[in-house]
Amino acid sequence: MRARSETGGLPGKYPNAGAAFEQTEPSRNAASGLGQIRLLCHALGPALMNPDNPMSEYLPPKIDWVREHVEAYEGSGGTKATTLRDTGMPCIIVTHKGGKTGAVRKIPLMRVKVDQSYVLIGSMGGQPKNPVWVYNLRAHPDVEIRDATEVTPMVVREVFDADERAALWQASADAFPPYNDYQAKTDRVIPVFVAEPATQS
Repeated sequence: MRARSETGGLPGKYPNAGAAFEQTEPSRNAASGLGQIRLLCHALGPALMNPDNPMSEYLPPKIDWVREHVEAYEGSGGTKATTLRDTGMPCIIVTHKGGKTGAVRKIPLMRVKVDQSYVLIGSMGGQPKNPVWVYNLRAHPDVEIRDATEVTPMVVREVFDADERAALWQASADAFPPYNDYQAKTDRVIPVFVAEPATQS
C-alpha cells in the first residue's frame, strides 16, 4: 500500500495473520464524525468499492511477499495461493477501503468461518499497536471477502459483547492457535471483528 508504511512478520513458525497491515496509527481526530462516516459508507459503499469508480484507486501492499500473495490469489480467481505461506492454513482476502485515503486495500487474513460469517482478528502478531486495517474497518465497514473462488459483499462490525467475543476468539484460536500466543505477548486487547453477509438484517 503505497501511501503509508507497512510491516509484516513471521513470529515463530507462523506468519502474522494480519500480514498486509500498515504501522502508522491514524489520528484520534479521525474518530470524530464516525457515525456520519458509517452512514455514508453504507449508502455509498457499493459504488465506492466498484473498481471502475475513479475515486476507488487500488493501493497494493508494499511488502513484497504480501503483494505477491494477493496478486496470486486474486489473479488466479481464487484457485492459487489460498493458504498463508508455510502454515498450510486457508486464508481469505479482505477488500476494504482506507480510512484516510478512501483507496481500495486488500489484506490476506486467516480463514475463520462461523456459520455464514467470517471472524477477523487484528493480531498484528501480538505487536503493541493495532494494524491500520483495524481503523480502516472501523471507518468503512463495507467489505468484500474472497474465500477461494467465492467473493461475497459483507458488512463488518467490531465485537464488544464479552460472551460473543469469547466464542469468536475460541473459534479463531481453534483455526489458528498462535492467536493465543499473540494475545499473551501484548498488553492491548486484540480487536475482534465479524464480517456478515451484506443482505443480512
